[in-house]
Amino acid sequence: MALEDVSDFVWQAIVASEDRRFFNHHGVDLRGLLRAVLSLGRQGGGSTITQQLVKNVLLSHDRTLTRKGVEMLLAVALEARLNKPQLLEEYLNNIYWG
Repeated sequence: MALEDVSDFVWQAIVASEDRRFFNHHGVDLRGLLRAVLSLGRQGGGSTITQQLVKNVLLSHDRTLTRKGVEMLLAVALEARLNKPQLLEEYLNNIYWG
């Protein structure tokens, strides 16, 4: 589905709940990552929408530092290739919503 076919309220709600600073980072949100590390994950994960897309489309769901590092590198690379609306559209079409 094209992003233009999705209600603005829907994608805005997803951005607000999944990655508030989506439009202000380049694939990795260092503040969110630091918050997640310092709280040991109790205050939510540190993954951006782009990182979640990379994890779900390209990588395994293993919880290792190596996989997380690769995820971060690929997220930055993906953000260099796609603009934010394209990334959001890919996220909406590839993340499991069930």
